[in-house]
Amino acid sequence: MYHVDLLENSLADKTLTHEDLRVQIKRPAQTNPNIPYEWSFAIDAVDGGIVETDDAFLYRAPDAGYLPGYEYVTPSDERMKWRRGLNKKFYLRSRGGKVYASVDLGVENFDNESDACLTLRCLVNPAGSPNLEYDSGKKINPQ
Repeated sequence: MYHVDLLENSLADKTLTHEDLRVQIKRPAQTNPNIPYEWSFAIDAVDGGIVETDDAFLYRAPDAGYLPGYEYVTPSDERMKWRRGLNKKFYLRSRGGKVYASVDLGVENFDNESDACLTLRCLVNPAGSPNLEYDSGKKINPQ
């Protein structure tokens, strides 16, 4: 499980002092590229909620519709629907409604390896406003 603090731009495999998201990917330890396998990911909003979206531009988080988490499962028995990875977009409300964010999440499973790749791209507004329009003057650069 990965623990994410959006305000500190931190991702860790252990509990953090402040968390906005927890993401877990489940898959078999060994895979065969010719055989579909069941894999899943779950994303939990800490002290808030998350809502999936198909918005092209994630500029304004909604007022309602948030759930505690989201889970995606790829069944291994449906060859036509099976896929190795995916991208999903979400709006997040966390820290008791004081932080809003857009989350673009990508998961890619690698054949014959026990690992998967998790990619998170987020825009965060810590001011309690659902306005998520990008402001280049307030960009946080990771250390």
